[in-house]
Amino acid sequence: MCGIAGAFGCTGDALGPTSRAVLAHRGPDAFGAWQEEGISLLHWRLAVIDLSAAGDQPMVSADGRFVLCYNGEVYNFEELRPQVGADRWRGRSDTEVILEGFARFGPDFLGRLNGMFALAVYDRETRTLVLARDRIGIKPLYVVESGGGVLFASEAKFFFHARGFEPRIRAAGLAAFLRYGHGYGDRHMLDGVRQLEPGEVLTLGPSRTSSRRSRPPLEWRPVARDDESAAAELRKRLTAAVARQLVADVPLGVLLSGGVDSSILTALSARLLGPQQTMAFTLGYPGMGRDYDEIDHARRVAAHLGVRHFIYEASGDDLIAVLERLVWHYDEPFADAAALNMFLISRMIRSRVTVALAGEGSDELFGGYRRYQFEKTIRALGPLGRGLSAFVRTTRLGRMRRIPRRLQVVLRALGRKGAAARYSSYLESEIPLEAIVKPEWRADGRIAPIIEEGYPEALDGGVVGRLCLLDQRFWLPGTYLEKSDKGGMAHALEVRVPFLDDEVVDFANTLPDRQRIRGFSRKWLLKKAFEDLVPPDTFRRFKRGFGVPVGRWLRNELREYYADQVLAPDARIGRYLVTKRLEAFFRDHVSGARDYSDILWRCLVLEIWLRLLEHPVDVPGRGVFAGDHPGRIAEHDAVRRNVEIDERVRRDQDVVADGDPADQDRAGADPDLVADRRAALALAPVRRADGDAVREVAVVAEDGVAVEDDAPEVRDVKALPDPGR
Repeated sequence: MCGIAGAFGCTGDALGPTSRAVLAHRGPDAFGAWQEEGISLLHWRLAVIDLSAAGDQPMVSADGRFVLCYNGEVYNFEELRPQVGADRWRGRSDTEVILEGFARFGPDFLGRLNGMFALAVYDRETRTLVLARDRIGIKPLYVVESGGGVLFASEAKFFFHARGFEPRIRAAGLAAFLRYGHGYGDRHMLDGVRQLEPGEVLTLGPSRTSSRRSRPPLEWRPVARDDESAAAELRKRLTAAVARQLVADVPLGVLLSGGVDSSILTALSARLLGPQQTMAFTLGYPGMGRDYDEIDHARRVAAHLGVRHFIYEASGDDLIAVLERLVWHYDEPFADAAALNMFLISRMIRSRVTVALAGEGSDELFGGYRRYQFEKTIRALGPLGRGLSAFVRTTRLGRMRRIPRRLQVVLRALGRKGAAARYSSYLESEIPLEAIVKPEWRADGRIAPIIEEGYPEALDGGVVGRLCLLDQRFWLPGTYLEKSDKGGMAHALEVRVPFLDDEVVDFANTLPDRQRIRGFSRKWLLKKAFEDLVPPDTFRRFKRGFGVPVGRWLRNELREYYADQVLAPDARIGRYLVTKRLEAFFRDHVSGARDYSDILWRCLVLEIWLRLLEHPVDVPGRGVFAGDHPGRIAEHDAVRRNVEIDERVRRDQDVVADGDPADQDRAGADPDLVADRRAALALAPVRRADGDAVREVAVVAEDGVAVEDDAPEVRDVKALPDPGR
């Protein structure tokens, strides 16, 4: 896992003096640069396999013709090594296998890679550049035309450090963000910037540009199997995928929420590595209700499996402390508030391991969303379902006040006319664009074309299969995979997703609907395949997302802060949105009349992003626009200063015992509270945020590894000021 960037065909020196540092958080272990006329390649390395210099990049092929810049992990590289058949290998890295395979077989070799990747290969003989992204879109790769050529990077913030790039906001991108919470296709917030599509191979040459796919697009082709053989095959494939993804020369861990997917991954890791060699990590919000705190469930699973378990207890203070930094790391406005969870838990995990397994992709492969069940029911009702939709539209039930949020979502969907519009509504904000966007910034109001194409009105069965495929193509890469990559790499943590292994994906897309959802049970086959590995109640629990209590925070801790930020006379969003409408939504939300947390959160993220856009080369400092907002902001800042150093730093690094679940409580810095027999006490100098003198603060470390509050120190690169320092 690394960061890559470069310039192709640009006139003059396209990359500014700070360009070598901006992505240093993605690769703290080494920096490399390679340049010839018309091409510059930059690489920031996070060393995971073959930690020696033999794995450094950019890497030149043995024949000297090709140069590779690569981000990701390819899990079948040892299987491919004999196929490539190089005379001599300089090291053990997957990078070299990819490079020499490309040198021998050309771009077609990319179709053999099983893994997550974004890469650039330059052909010095033909002076062409090949950019490619994995078939699912796990790793990001942005491109933009600038300075007569093309810039590319793992994160779009790199472009601000290139000469000649002029950021402009695109109306279509603004509409995509406000509607779906993220950009997609050619609808990104920054004009001219786009991501390569999943599986896309883009070839840039001196005279022409071409685009193709490394493999055929994902398809749903149901195959009839009996339940027992299907469950056995799934278990075999997922176990093999986890085994492949546990290969690393650095420590690994698993994200454990206590739900279906993470519990299965933790159980398989424990079987493959051994319970005492498996580290599981959990985040929750104590006291915020069962929708936001699954620590107890995760603790039961960890105790059942006997793994080492680490817990982070989050609160609203965490949001205040990292919000600006969070927005900066996600490049474009990103509306999934659970990005905060990924950011916080990645920071905690990275203090102990370099690689973590996560459960992204399982819901889209095996039918895990309630909306799948709802759509299946609506379709099955036929004329009665259409009549119910017409009734909701004419009576405007979806706009009633003081109804639960989940019911709001269902009623809003029923009020839509047509299958594609109905499904789009599950993914959208609760407020239509025309109600909030100023006329001059309103773009095409149609729903995403990929939804219209992927979920037509007329279907010959297979509702769940088609929706799973649609989400694999649209929702998964745009939200969950973006969240795991940016949140993890903010702290140089490699997040691997075994459910999206090629063999698992290909098998899942042959499942008929009845093996994905049966009765009221979602992910039916997945549960059947692994029902003997985890506590029985794990699969019976009500499904909950990796949620953040934003709605509650907006009514309480963030109430005055939000008004100062978003509803202030000088708010930047006032150029694009009708702020009086926002004020009305905010009042209704605070009073409890209706839950508008989605649109309110999106507007807060957008406001912070617009402010950061005014100083795009600067890395934001910790805190939220210090000095801009007296009063409530000062109170929040005081909370951060006084609590973070004295308590939260230690809570970030909680060490939790394995063995007796009664001992699995937070262990702070006090050595008398450390329950894990392997834990050692380290003293780390921490500077108080208010500028007081440095004093010693005890921070728990394990296995002799010192714990830091932020990402590892960057070596070999003179980095910009770290947002957390």
